[in-house]
Amino acid sequence: MDRNDLTQYYWKHYLLLEKKVLKTSRYVEIDCDNFKAFSSEYLMLIEAIGAELDHFFKIYCDLETDSRSSIQDYANSILVSYPDIVNQKIFVLETDISLTPFQGWNLQQPSQSLLCWNNYINLKHNRSGYFKEANLFNTLNILSALCLLEMKEFMNIWDNTPNNQGIPNSPRTGSKLFLLENWNSNWIEAGKIEGIILGSSNNNP
Repeated sequence: MDRNDLTQYYWKHYLLLEKKVLKTSRYVEIDCDNFKAFSSEYLMLIEAIGAELDHFFKIYCDLETDSRSSIQDYANSILVSYPDIVNQKIFVLETDISLTPFQGWNLQQPSQSLLCWNNYINLKHNRSGYFKEANLFNTLNILSALCLLEMKEFMNIWDNTPNNQGIPNSPRTGSKLFLLENWNSNWIEAGKIEGIILGSSNNNP
């Protein structure tokens, strides 16, 4: 997959999901005090985001999209090639919220140790028993996981492109919700490359 395909078929879809999450702030403020607020809207969002995350795991791990791959397969690939994913912090813009969506993920218990995935599976298979897990925190957490994985794929494409100084290593239209800590991004403007470190020590909320 190249950068154009990633943008057209995945990042644009991510932005649509993000827009839907942002719309919920009309009714429930994105704030730590509201983390446990649950609703059918959050349920719908978590199910949609979780399905997209499952699909993108396969893309990221270079697996067939129609394969019956499991979270164990994803962990076996990602935790070896990108072990620092468990430490990547993500800030929610214009709030004091920080998330670490892959924190604690391990090969021994790949499903249970990945909180956002475990919540998604619980709601997918036992909606009535876990309905209160369809809350603001879990919605933000799983969306930030998808955001991080897609941003990393932009980086991977850039790293594997010869003469990559002529292309950006991040999407032209960025997230309006998240800021990744210490994330080195660049973009092209007026025929030259520009750069910024997102969430660096000088820019952290």
